[in-house]
Amino acid sequence: MILLGAVLAPVAAQAALADTASGKQNPVGALEQAAHPLRSTEPGSNTADLRALGTMIGDAKVVGLGEATHGSHEFFAMKERVFRYLVKEKGFTTFALELSWAAGLQIDDYLQTGKGDARKIAKDALANSPWDREEFVSLITWMRDHNSRNPGRTVHIMGDDVGAPG
Repeated sequence: MILLGAVLAPVAAQAALADTASGKQNPVGALEQAAHPLRSTEPGSNTADLRALGTMIGDAKVVGLGEATHGSHEFFAMKERVFRYLVKEKGFTTFALELSWAAGLQIDDYLQTGKGDARKIAKDALANSPWDREEFVSLITWMRDHNSRNPGRTVHIMGDDVGAPG
């Protein structure tokens, strides 16, 4: 994952410098020096704390965001928060998620046209998946609102789970 690599590469470099300078390994100290605390997981909050992430991402065209558990509020809320930042500050246009290609097309049609109801489309496309939750409805609602306000700079969703039926 690019995001994980962007975070761990500077930490590893600082840890190596700490090792050379003192002759001792100090991974906690290296993490403390390299860490950039996030102030919130919730979308819509101030994004000043994400600037360090933006610097780490640089000119990357793909950023991977993982999670320790599927379906946890904080992980998905943070994904939406980071995606909003990437769209606004870095020009990203696509949110790919572990869902079927067909589900991605169904949701993206709503994002592009506004036809239908976000909650019903999410329920139909995501039934019995870890993404069938209110946080996902929040993401696609934001994406549709973004598209209606920015017709020349629309965002998309893409299903990228090749093993998913549909």
